[in-house]
Amino acid sequence: MLIKTQYGVVDPTFSGQPEALAAALTQWLWANPKSNPRAANPDSWDETGFAVTFLDRSITFSAVPAGETASQKLNLGGGKNVIVFSRVQTVTPTTIATDPNTIVLPNQLPNFTLVQQKRTDGLEVIQEVPLQSCFGWGLAPYVLPVPERWLGNLEQRFVVTNNNTYPVDITLSWHLAILNTGR
Repeated sequence: MLIKTQYGVVDPTFSGQPEALAAALTQWLWANPKSNPRAANPDSWDETGFAVTFLDRSITFSAVPAGETASQKLNLGGGKNVIVFSRVQTVTPTTIATDPNTIVLPNQLPNFTLVQQKRTDGLEVIQEVPLQSCFGWGLAPYVLPVPERWLGNLEQRFVVTNNNTYPVDITLSWHLAILNTGR
């Protein structure tokens, strides 16, 4: 059941956030007409049966050759607004070397991998930087200082550059919230 506050309606999922932020996050998901047919009428949101759900989404760039660049487009919510809470990356050699001297720690390969994120409206969200600067890794995900709101109608293009001396597989993952309407 949604909570009414001085800042507006708050979904219980966000009740651990400061009240003003919780209301803004609720508004971002619930007031999106692409997600909620009752977006314009907050008094009826409780009647919808919808709920905020957390998801993990990812894209993988397979076998990116040494010194090469690869790109993919992504829309995390399939047209719905989403809220990104954290990001994680993994970079692994495409083929495991048999020489034990070539084995490295999981957080070393991203030193030699660059990433860039650009929205289809032209905004460059992440300039080309080492992957570890803006995506964490397994034991230490990159938790955003404030949850990031992604517009559902904008695709994001991710470009990765492999500066390692061998092919690598690169996976980028996001922990996000979306309004679950049952579709």
